[in-house]
Amino acid sequence: MAAINIRISCADPGQGQKESRNIGLLPGDPLWKNILEEVEGLRFRRRLGNLARQFQEGVIRTEATAKETLVFYFWDSSGGTLMLQLGAGRISYTSRYTGGNLPASLSGGEKAAQALIERLRPLLPEKS
Repeated sequence: MAAINIRISCADPGQGQKESRNIGLLPGDPLWKNILEEVEGLRFRRRLGNLARQFQEGVIRTEATAKETLVFYFWDSSGGTLMLQLGAGRISYTSRYTGGNLPASLSGGEKAAQALIERLRPLLPEKS
């Protein structure tokens, strides 16, 4: 892994973003090891339909709700990227083959995602 960008945001429907925190990390940065340990501790399952779903077009409709979201962007040394989004009642990742976002399940569900957000929030500077 060559780089990680992490963003925590909180928004209310019709009111916009209330909070945004963001940090970019490279190997050797003081938080690098801590962040990787947090991510490696998560356990995911891809949904069975994802193999076919990644090649279909369409929109997944969701209801507007207050949401707190944690997004990781990972880059490898060849420039390939992976996005992992947790929170707001859904978990998704980027397909390596199509670049589309696919749903996943997290062991511990939304409770585990919110606990991770709370552990990482103090480590990320707030954007002004």
